Amino acid sequence: MNTTKSRNIALYICLMVILVGGYQNCSKVEFYENKSNDMASSGPDSDPDPAPPDSPDDALRRPPGAKPFTKTDSFVNNNNSSVDILFVVDNSLSMYEEQTKVAEELKSFLDGLGGSDWQIGITTTDIDGGYYSTNGELLNFVSGGSTYRTLTPEVQNVDLLFRYTMQRDETLYCGRLDDRSKCVEQPSADEKPFGAIVESIRLRDSKNKGFFRSNSDLAFIILSDEDTSDTVVPEDLVNIFQRTWGYSKKVTVHGIIIEPGDTDCYNQQLAQMENRGWAGYARGVTRAVKYTGGVIGSICEIDYGRILSTIGASISPSSFRLSRTPVTPVQMTITVTDKTGSKVAVLPTSKYKIIGRNITFTQPVPQGARIDITYLAR
Repeated sequence: MNTTKSRNIALYICLMVILVGGYQNCSKVEFYENKSNDMASSGPDSDPDPAPPDSPDDALRRPPGAKPFTKTDSFVNNNNSSVDILFVVDNSLSMYEEQTKVAEELKSFLDGLGGSDWQIGITTTDIDGGYYSTNGELLNFVSGGSTYRTLTPEVQNVDLLFRYTMQRDETLYCGRLDDRSKCVEQPSADEKPFGAIVESIRLRDSKNKGFFRSNSDLAFIILSDEDTSDTVVPEDLVNIFQRTWGYSKKVTVHGIIIEPGDTDCYNQQLAQMENRGWAGYARGVTRAVKYTGGVIGSICEIDYGRILSTIGASISPSSFRLSRTPVTPVQMTITVTDKTGSKVAVLPTSKYKIIGRNITFTQPVPQGARIDITYLAR
């Protein structure tokens, strides 16, 4: 190879490194560091086929019957210590059954959240200015003469308050002939979850004051059986997040929806309302979820417990995603070391939960601590 050609190749490689590095610096900020390391570089227990941290299904990358191997994943806990969670609920006439499924699974969701400092609010997709429109304002949780704008671990009867607020009276009464006397007017059939999110952020210093905490991560969970009618598109949403908070917090969007291409679910939702056309593939929500690294669940699932526990685990500040799927029953050695290098604890199994590839700690991990997790993987 001649000298000029060698120089050109070297220059090309350097340019590509600079370009790739620059692009990564401009991408969405992650709030923890995932360093996946094998316990051994060779031998029968080493990883024969390293998978990227975000591989959707590790098992598919290895031949059936392949021997489990020992894996060590290391994380530095740079997460914020708390998370604010806003459920954006479709309150149109076709949604009462789905609202009820979410309402019944708060415990599964909180189990996924683990020991994090959380608070929960609810708003609806109705921002059209009618009687039942929320326009991004948080709904009240009312019990025994007390009114709460948000639910926190300190609130009593949190499961009942969540249930009664998640199940919308307008959805129930306006959709049933025998209850029409309790219906003031039809809730909007134009679902605008992105507009509701934007409005909720706009009200952060007024009607929604106190919900968007400066030191908290943020998650939006959209429940809807149709695509959005928004003028706001997912790209706008991400830009609004960055203009409002920069990179100071992790912001994710999650959806319990009809996934594009899921014809069985689409037909099931159509039949639920006698094929009146009240169903649609959630293409916009799917894009927003993918842009922000969120979780998608099917609205046609009979039991929402698994969906909500997975979403909870993915947004918990006390949760970390393993590079491989652990072998069941799970056996792990977990060592926590503080910022000074002093070992804090070797955590017993009672201090964490495994949901898929997410490990969620049931008590907060010190800020800046290093977590080393050794386990058998498949």
